[in-house]
Amino acid sequence: MGMTVVNKLLDKLPSGPVILLGVIFALMPILPEPHLWEKAMMIKDGVPLAPIDWFDIVLHGGAAVLVIAKVWRDRQVRAEGAATSLARSSDNPDAGDKD
Repeated sequence: MGMTVVNKLLDKLPSGPVILLGVIFALMPILPEPHLWEKAMMIKDGVPLAPIDWFDIVLHGGAAVLVIAKVWRDRQVRAEGAATSLARSSDNPDAGDKD
């Protein structure tokens, strides 16, 4: 039941703006370096993270997760549509023959 709600929400979101804004937000700020990259390097180097650092990870990482989820769901919907149309064409092989 939970995934159905998430899938419906993802289906309602427009792909173009979600992907564009999500990628931009995930990469902000570009200079001197994106926050996600900076935080990943801090974790790699063993630097203790302050609460604001965790907030940055959630904020900027959430945008990246949303983009990944939206692209994944769009591909899933496209694959289901292709499978449905393939099943319809195999059920009625003469459906495509219109004279």
